[in-house]
Amino acid sequence: MNFRKTSAILSLTLTLSLTACSNSQNSSDNSTTNSIESSANNSSENNSPENSENSESSQNSSASAVSPETQALIDTFSLENIPAPDGGTLDKSEAVYAQANNDGSTTYAVGFDFSYIRFAKPLYDNTLKNSGLVNWDTLEFNTDIESTVEDPEYFKVKAGDKLDNGLTVTSANYWVDLTGQILSSEIIFDGEITLEGVLYCYPETTDYIDSKGDLTFFADSVKSEYVPVPPMLYSFTEEWADPNEKFGAVYDGKKISFGNISEVPIDLSDLFKDSSYAEVKVTMKNVRVVYKENGGGFVYAELLRAE
Repeated sequence: MNFRKTSAILSLTLTLSLTACSNSQNSSDNSTTNSIESSANNSSENNSPENSENSESSQNSSASAVSPETQALIDTFSLENIPAPDGGTLDKSEAVYAQANNDGSTTYAVGFDFSYIRFAKPLYDNTLKNSGLVNWDTLEFNTDIESTVEDPEYFKVKAGDKLDNGLTVTSANYWVDLTGQILSSEIIFDGEITLEGVLYCYPETTDYIDSKGDLTFFADSVKSEYVPVPPMLYSFTEEWADPNEKFGAVYDGKKISFGNISEVPIDLSDLFKDSSYAEVKVTMKNVRVVYKENGGGFVYAELLRAE
């Protein structure tokens, strides 16, 4: 067995409130705020790299619409051949966006009107199916799942592409710096997808004040074949545990955020009346797959059904 200590655990002082999530929904003001909009507003992700002070940024929607100013910036980008997540090479001539350095005449980053994505490998386990997965005294994970994901198999997507999971790309962008390293990516999808896994609701008593009532989904990539994963610098499985609730999971990919329980369009009070988590099948739409430099990868979606 491979023993690993979790790098992402909830605070040891977390105290579970068994009815907190259902109370949070019952006390909701019936806000109609879209959960994916809420997630976006609470995150730091943007469609382009962060603009430094006095920097110049120019973007256009397609290669045919690249302005002379943007093209001039792209031409100054010193890296000709850019390594791509799918193992191929990008040419800077394919870029349609550019971000200038503070001097305004040289280019810090270029962007493309496509991006890269992969589906999670069937690497998944949790304490519901494997009670010995986590040693709760040491918070070590007892798992045979390797930390490195071999052959992640990224592929390129652009607006109009339909994935094998039924989702259609409505927009995509991919930014790199002068070293060829990814700075940011965002892919937005139209359509619905159904996945199996564990839905977790942060209780009212959590130490993470901004997370109270937030819904996080751990997709089971063994049962669900097409779990979307954003482009990442490195591909590792992740570990997550709640030492008070005694729930833990190891998985490939990223947790999916559905926003706050008070904002979802369905009643989840029965689901969380006895616990802060439940094994369910969820249907979602408005899926947004994001990577942000120094922030990591994120997946946001609007929850439609949980059963």
